[in-house]
Amino acid sequence: MGTSIKHAAIAACLLAAFAIPASSQDTAKRLSGTYEIGGKEAIDPPPDQPKDSHLRLYLSGSAAKDLYNALKVKATVDECTGPNARSKFQGGIACTMLEGGKEYECSLAIDIKNQKLDAIYAC
Repeated sequence: MGTSIKHAAIAACLLAAFAIPASSQDTAKRLSGTYEIGGKEAIDPPPDQPKDSHLRLYLSGSAAKDLYNALKVKATVDECTGPNARSKFQGGIACTMLEGGKEYECSLAIDIKNQKLDAIYAC
């Protein structure tokens, strides 16, 4: 292999190494919302329920809007939050579009021990 071919190969590898992280950073966005560590049942938990088994996430803003749009299920009228709300439910994820798209919110819980999603949406 000639010197110029070696240099071209090295340059290509370096460009690829820098291009992959740069493109990944372009799609990463900040989150807004809240979280809490709690038990499986967010509402009226039994007294003997462990209080640190789940990470409960409540997303808002662009993170919730992006997740709402990414859910490939049909939105339904959400009677719990009013006639101008549309919700999507997929597995343990619940996302709601409020006021015709002015606001979005999503909720989900991660079972820490079993590493699976659980729903925390309650009407």
